[in-house]
Amino acid sequence: MKSSNSMRGRCGKAIQFLGGAFAVLMLGLPAFSQGSTARILGTITDQSGGAVANATVSVIDTERGVTRTLTTDDAGEYNAPNLTPGAYTVRAEAKGFKTIERQNLVLEVAQEMKVDLALQPASRSKSSPSQERSRWWKPPTPPWAARSITPISSICL
Repeated sequence: MKSSNSMRGRCGKAIQFLGGAFAVLMLGLPAFSQGSTARILGTITDQSGGAVANATVSVIDTERGVTRTLTTDDAGEYNAPNLTPGAYTVRAEAKGFKTIERQNLVLEVAQEMKVDLALQPASRSKSSPSQERSRWWKPPTPPWAARSITPISSICL
């Protein structure tokens, strides 16, 4: 009987120890999940505040020369998680808009930085449509202009 009680006592203590160790690990898990990274997120809009879908957003780590290229969703939002802390530039571009960028953004460990950018329309060319067409379009030569004309003096010798 004595060995059975001592066996239960040891098993009970082992289970208590394992349960306590598990609890400590679970309590420490949120600290590990934050890690040593950061994130940049934001919204790309036009000058009136409307979302710009499918805009290209470049998140550039200027210290390491690494670029992460993203595309905005239908709401104009982008998200760049798991970034190494450091200095960044965020650049946004879309068809029909001027490229815009925000420089010297410094990310700290576990920081979440929101960078919203408003794109301005691209400037239009000052040339008229007929001037644009003249760059690539040349009128056809009429059939009568393609013939060579023999001077009369060479016919009547």
